[in-house]
Amino acid sequence: MPRGLAKVFNLTGVWFALGYFLIVWIILSNEALFFPLHPEDQLRVARALGGDAIPPNTSWISPLLDRCLAWGAPESTYARIQVVRRFGVIFSMLGLAVWIWRSVGWVQGIWVAILAVVFLPNRFVAQTLAPECLSLPLLVWGYALAFGKNWTKTGTAESVGGGILLGCSAFAAPWGWLFVAAIPLRTLFSAAFRKRLEPSFWKGLALGLSPGMVWLFAGWILGSGRDVGLHLETLTAAKVGQVRDLILHAWGIPFTGLVILGIWFACKQTHQNRERAIDLTWPLVPAALLGYANPIGTCLASPGLILFCWFGLAGIGRIFVSRTEQMLVPTLLAAAFGYYAFFQGLPAVRAQQLYAQHSASLANLIQKQVPNGDTIALFRLNPLVGFLNSIPSKVNGQTGDRWRSIDTQFFLRLPSKRAEAQAMLLGELGSDPVIWIDPARLREITELGGKERIAELKDWFETEEFVGEHGVTLLRVVIHSSAVKEPQAETP
Repeated sequence: MPRGLAKVFNLTGVWFALGYFLIVWIILSNEALFFPLHPEDQLRVARALGGDAIPPNTSWISPLLDRCLAWGAPESTYARIQVVRRFGVIFSMLGLAVWIWRSVGWVQGIWVAILAVVFLPNRFVAQTLAPECLSLPLLVWGYALAFGKNWTKTGTAESVGGGILLGCSAFAAPWGWLFVAAIPLRTLFSAAFRKRLEPSFWKGLALGLSPGMVWLFAGWILGSGRDVGLHLETLTAAKVGQVRDLILHAWGIPFTGLVILGIWFACKQTHQNRERAIDLTWPLVPAALLGYANPIGTCLASPGLILFCWFGLAGIGRIFVSRTEQMLVPTLLAAAFGYYAFFQGLPAVRAQQLYAQHSASLANLIQKQVPNGDTIALFRLNPLVGFLNSIPSKVNGQTGDRWRSIDTQFFLRLPSKRAEAQAMLLGELGSDPVIWIDPARLREITELGGKERIAELKDWFETEEFVGEHGVTLLRVVIHSSAVKEPQAETP
């Protein structure tokens, strides 16, 4: 194709975007989970299907979208919701790369594209149904339109559109509002920044904020509560270990070092996107300290971290005099870093997939062996029961409360004496009840003495163990007076 025609239609950028989208789609699809791993994801699917297990309200977008995706074919609801979430993460990566491509250069855009796809928290978030998957693309494209290179002559359309997207992202996920609040906070301290923002941006921002504000105030009025990220109960000494694990295992030492190097270079030189990197990064501190310091809870800061990594690569390139070396050396470093980071994080991704496979096997064993009306105790996996109650049965397509679950607190109160434990179980479960227990999850409860409690149940009551695929087990415990084992007399 003639070079002039390619320049007119900007086909280079189009082919870059399409190729990058396809590559990331293949990578994230290969790392996807075919069964909802996290209890929060199981509750989100249950809510989309109209189940009684309602998770905390964390987004004004995701419940509406999930309910629409559940319509028509409930048995494939999880797959459709997961695909939409994966699209969101890919669009956030693509938006970041396009932003830098158009405002700085195509080589720098490739650096950012590589960093975005190998960053382990992005890969973890793409596996989940977290609302951050919907907030991330809105946040990135809002910044890219409002503060990137204009597509139109006046830039008014980008200013309005960027404001709308940023407003929509504010309450699309916990802590999203803080990443948006970074913009008005900067206007208070920078007159130059305040002059660069058009009035149309603020109009768009107000329009985008409207549905989220309605959702927030409706929660206050109805008393149902809205999760905006503040979890002060997590501010304990254990937070130090969580932050350490986040840096060492989720980010990795090489990535963290590149971020620190990028911050150092950004402080030394003024860059056109330095303010954006700061605004997209500093909310990470309150988000980690006052919320959950995990890859999902802090993933909205990943665009800012990746921008600082890009500053680090650009700073390394400026050490050299030759323009070619300034481009070539950071490109080779980005490729080498991407190769290393991708395979370093792959075992953790495969472990997540293996655990999801284990959860799927447990779900299949419940549907196959546990009769309707029985009680199940899966302890920390209890949300799985609500999820299974919401999806159609594989046997007869039945939905509804086919099983009920008992939470861990009940077993923590269970007496250690046989007669008292039997009376308490009978009072909770009814006459001549049967309870199904996941022994592997019970063993995890150290404060309950999980291993000893399993031995006690097997000694006191009639039990039967069922084994499913991948070694998952369920213990059927029959609790009635005729099933209580009498203690045998000791032989002299």
